[in-house]
Amino acid sequence: MSSKLSIVNYINTLPFLWGLDRASHPFLIQKKIPSLCGEDFISGAADICLIPTGFLPHLTRDYRYITGHGIACTGAVRTVKLLSNKPLEAIEHIALDDHSTTSSSLLRILCKFYWNIGPEFVKTEIIENSIYDAVLMIGDKVFANEEHYKYHYDLGEVWKTWTNKPFVFAIWIGSDNAENKNIEQLTKIFSKSIRSLSDIIDAYQPDFPAIDLNKYLSGNIEYRLSQNHMEGLEKYLDYINQLELELV
Repeated sequence: MSSKLSIVNYINTLPFLWGLDRASHPFLIQKKIPSLCGEDFISGAADICLIPTGFLPHLTRDYRYITGHGIACTGAVRTVKLLSNKPLEAIEHIALDDHSTTSSSLLRILCKFYWNIGPEFVKTEIIENSIYDAVLMIGDKVFANEEHYKYHYDLGEVWKTWTNKPFVFAIWIGSDNAENKNIEQLTKIFSKSIRSLSDIIDAYQPDFPAIDLNKYLSGNIEYRLSQNHMEGLEKYLDYINQLELELV
């Protein structure tokens, strides 16, 4: 029986997509922006999902963590940044990338509990070559736009400095409808593709001449989630509860 699967179509998900593209499997794959992956799971449009962790407190369906994989970092992540032409203490407004729930929540947490600043947040669509006084930018757009800003704050790096924990941006989850045999197959697919990371990087590097994929995919991004990653995730979810954040 087939399972509906939603996944983000970003550079950092290439190892997952590589494995899925090259394996025989029962999954109907839907490629979405992060926020829509979460909405797919909530609505039942997906039984298996690479879900942004900021969605976890808002899920109305039962779920379980599966495969032991996700998108994480221990230190700089490179593609989740607060970019500004003003120093932190002078920032009054921050434009939030509306593609992300997790990163927006993380930024709010850092502003309140770590930096002790209280800017106004403005949710908008962040597009190429859009210039703001301060902006939370995520995904592949960071590589193309960061040069336009004087101050760069990598949220993964700031989180590690503050908490001494990794940060998990997305994690694979399954609903009660996801069959165990399908989950086992998915786990094997991902484990095999992560072991082939150097081949994936060599295959895709010509498509991204401005990005050092080896440094990014094997240096910044972590795909296997350890107990330390899960402790970092629980710490993040605790801060969300403290802020009583609504889904943004």
